[in-house]
Amino acid sequence: MTTKPALVTLGETMGLLASPTPGPLRHQHSLELSIGGAESNVAIGVARLGIDATWVSRLGDDAIGDLIERELAAEHVRTHVTRHPQARTGLMIKNRHSAERTEVLYYRSASAATTLIPEDLDSSIFNDATHVHLSGITPALSSSCHEVTNHAIALARSRGIPISFDVNFRSALWTQHAAASTLRPMLARADIVFASLDEAHLFTSARDLRSTCAALTDLSDGHAVLKLGADGAAAVVGGTFYRQEAHPVTVTDTVGAGDAFVAGYLAHTMTGHDVADSLRAAAVCGALACTVSGDWHGAPTVSDLAYALAPQADPVTR
Repeated sequence: MTTKPALVTLGETMGLLASPTPGPLRHQHSLELSIGGAESNVAIGVARLGIDATWVSRLGDDAIGDLIERELAAEHVRTHVTRHPQARTGLMIKNRHSAERTEVLYYRSASAATTLIPEDLDSSIFNDATHVHLSGITPALSSSCHEVTNHAIALARSRGIPISFDVNFRSALWTQHAAASTLRPMLARADIVFASLDEAHLFTSARDLRSTCAALTDLSDGHAVLKLGADGAAAVVGGTFYRQEAHPVTVTDTVGAGDAFVAGYLAHTMTGHDVADSLRAAAVCGALACTVSGDWHGAPTVSDLAYALAPQADPVTR
């Protein structure tokens, strides 16, 4: 019997406030409420591409927590959530200074997710998992979140479940030195490492793409993927270098594009596609995410992706 691909991820998801149009926050009169979080963005992305997805976290016993659970359920993501009776669900605000520049303001100190502990990660959650996805945001949130991340890695490795790790450096949470020293041993236990070029340079002084990817593979299990935004993507897997150009789109909002990229790559590798096909799909997923406002709203479905990958697709379906 073939096991259905199933991804487990964990991390903080917050309420998200953003203005409907670009412009400095101080001049906005209304904000739209949504949700966002790197790991849940990936969970939504793979779920839209047909992969079973489970997200683990803590939320406050509040309306924002209710919203997060409801939105994820609507996207067919299973949630394994502990509600904290005192701590609040975190909040972030997008300050869209212009169409080209977005600043994200975080209100997450002492949030419910920062109290996540290893005991919240019941081993039964991994019973049907075929992949575990983690990010460098979670261990930066608190000492207990650091412990949870290591616990998730240990559980996955004890069961032979492949692990992917997205560096996802956040300067608001810690320094480059602290991130590099903390994440290096985690990357060493990962099967796939994702990073932007700047994030990769936390761990290597290499400057060209091939050498940078190769240096990341030395830290992990020989599989590294660089997210290069408008310049596409690159990867080194088993010593072979791969390069993928970006998929051309009209950009509306780039926040969340990296998570959609990761989701596209994982959904394809988890279903047996080779590296070149997975990179191409990932580049398209990341690009499509940029065409819609919202951290995850533009992540494509299976049909969306197939349409975008089709040669000379007609923009109107009749």
